[in-house]
Amino acid sequence: MSQQSIKQHLLTLLDDYRDFNSSPISVQPIPTAVEFSKQVSKGYPCIYQAYEVTKDQHGNTSVSTDPSLLESPAFTWTKQDLLNLVKDKVEVAVTPNGRADDLAQIEGHEEPVFLAPATIEMTMSELLDHLESSPPSSTDPTNKDSPPVYYLQYKQQEPGVGVFT
Repeated sequence: MSQQSIKQHLLTLLDDYRDFNSSPISVQPIPTAVEFSKQVSKGYPCIYQAYEVTKDQHGNTSVSTDPSLLESPAFTWTKQDLLNLVKDKVEVAVTPNGRADDLAQIEGHEEPVFLAPATIEMTMSELLDHLESSPPSSTDPTNKDSPPVYYLQYKQQEPGVGVFT
């Protein structure tokens, strides 16, 4: 194998590693609408801290919900509000156990296989009905009789253009 070929394989390996191993996810305070839009446009996962940790003069720690969390308009939305906002069909990911884009051991295969979720189109009403009938807490990834897991995700295809999948 030539040195150029080895270098190309190493570059491919580095690209693959970076693609499959994202940077650590930072915990951030609850964002404003503009800050949230910026975070979503980057396409990186994030965790928002919905609580405040305080210490009194004796060093005792207390945890309380950040009151600004409840100021978000999303906390007042009803099912009907969502149905009014999203009129078109959406692309919904469906997995047997909630694990998508993951390695899975498949009967008849010696090595684990990389699986992506199935995607189907449905109305927001149909999706919400599925979500209401099967709460995530009832889903056991090891139980083959568990109901499928439905979820809506947002992926940005190119700058400024996003699609639901």
